[in-house]
Amino acid sequence: MTILSSQVTSVLPVALGHDPTASLCPWVQATRSTADYPSRKAQIAIAILNGTLTPTSDVVDLMYRCDGLCRCQPLPGQPDPTAYTNLIHDARAALVSGGFVSAAEQWATNWREYGNVYGRIELDESWLDRDSPSSAVLYVPGTASLFLDPAAAAANVQLLRRAFGSVTIDPELLDAGYVLRQLGLQTEWEAERDRVRELVARGGYQAVVTTTPREAIGLATALADQAAVVSSLLDSVQPWMTSMRTHLRPPDSRISFALQPTEEMAVERESAIILLEHLAHCSGREIVTLAPEATSPAAIERPILPSTEQLSRRFAETCADELLELHDGENLVVLTVDPFSKRALADQLGARARVVNVAAFLCEHLEGERTDA
Repeated sequence: MTILSSQVTSVLPVALGHDPTASLCPWVQATRSTADYPSRKAQIAIAILNGTLTPTSDVVDLMYRCDGLCRCQPLPGQPDPTAYTNLIHDARAALVSGGFVSAAEQWATNWREYGNVYGRIELDESWLDRDSPSSAVLYVPGTASLFLDPAAAAANVQLLRRAFGSVTIDPELLDAGYVLRQLGLQTEWEAERDRVRELVARGGYQAVVTTTPREAIGLATALADQAAVVSSLLDSVQPWMTSMRTHLRPPDSRISFALQPTEEMAVERESAIILLEHLAHCSGREIVTLAPEATSPAAIERPILPSTEQLSRRFAETCADELLELHDGENLVVLTVDPFSKRALADQLGARARVVNVAAFLCEHLEGERTDA
C-alpha cells in the first residue's frame, strides 16, 4: 500500500504541526510520551505506507494507540479530522499485510469462523421474533454487545420495541464489521462492507439502529450513500423518551451517565443530557450528572495488543476514581450503552456503585407501554 499525494496533503497539517492540542489525546495523557503525539504518529504512518520504515514491535504498538477520537484536531480551518484516523487505519492495514501484527491472523480466523473477532456467540432466537411482520427499523446490535453482555443486548431490543413497536433483527447482519477497518484487516473490511450494503438495500429499511456511537459511525461509513438513517441506540429513542417523560419512575439513587469519549458522538451527548434532565424532572431533585468522559476508550472495544489493553484500563481507573470523588458515600448508579465501559467500570468500582446498561435501566423505570405521542 502506497500513500497517495492527496492523502499526504490532507494530513500534513497534523504531521508537520506543533501538536497544540496533544494533551487532549487520552493516549498522551496515559503514556506522557511525545511518541504518542499525533504529529509523530502521522509521520511514522506516512513512512510505513511509503515503505521507508521497517516496523518494530514498538512501532506496531504505537500505531494501535489511536482510537480515532479526533480530540487532537479541533483547530479551526483544519482539514477533515477523519483524514488522520484514515491514515492510521491505512498504516495498520499495511502492517497487517506485511505480517508485522502477530494477532491479526487470529482476528481474521475468528471473523471467518464466527462472524466476529471475539469468538462464538449463541444468539437468543426469541429476539428475532420471526412471527412478527418485517419492520422498517433494523437493529444491528454489534457482536461486542452480544459477546460481552447478552443480557444488556436483550434489554436494548426490549427498549427499541417499546419505542418503535416493531424492530427487525437480521441474524445475517449482527455487526457492521467496522472493527475490521480499525484493526487493519482491510480486505475483510471491504468484503464485509459490501455485504452489509447489499443486505440493508435488500431489506429496504428506513432506519438502522446500532448500540454505541462508534458502531453507528462504522455503519454510517458502510452505508454512506444509502437512504437509511443510521443512529445509535440512545439517539434513536430520544424523541420517544421525551414523549414518555411523565412515565419515568424516579430512581432512589444518584445517577451518573458514562459517555464514550469521542467527539464524534456530540448528538448522543445531547440525548444523554435530555435523559438526565427527564430523570431530574421526575424526581423533583438534582440526582444526575455526566460522568467523566475518560470512561472507556475505544481501545478496549476490540481485541488488541496486550500493552494497549493495559493502558486502556488506566482510563477506567481514572474515571472510577473521579466518580467516587464526586459522589463519595452516595448510592450511585452509573449508566452506559457501551458493554466495554460497563465491564471496565464494574471491575474498578466493585461494590461501591452499580453499573447498569441504560436500556435495562429505562425498561425498569418506565411505566406503561409505548405511546405515539
